[in-house]
Amino acid sequence: MKSITLILSLITILALSEVAQAITIDGTFNLGEWAGYYAAEDGVGGGGFVGPGFGGQSFDVEYLGLKVDNGKVNFVLQTGFNLNSGVWYGGTLYTPGDFAIDVNNDNIYDYAIDFSISSNVPSYNLYSA
Repeated sequence: MKSITLILSLITILALSEVAQAITIDGTFNLGEWAGYYAAEDGVGGGGFVGPGFGGQSFDVEYLGLKVDNGKVNFVLQTGFNLNSGVWYGGTLYTPGDFAIDVNNDNIYDYAIDFSISSNVPSYNLYSA
């Protein structure tokens, strides 16, 4: 009886599990590759606020994804503007910048990723506190 219960439980778990595609690093955020591993904040609410950090512009972070796949940590961030040319808003040119991460919720950033693009080639530096 225990064997039947175990087998049925495993079948149920497998049937209800989401199957995500392997991640392809191609510059395109394909939601199918990140099924269940991303957060979307791609709309501007009343008053022009975007959550969760209330960037306030419709061109800030649209999607975030974090997934461990084959022993590698994959992180994706999609913005709502062209990273090569930036975007002018209110007389200011916005271009790619920094992304800070607080992993233990103590209001102190533990890691930072500094993004930049030169001649259509993206680069980044990772910093830790």
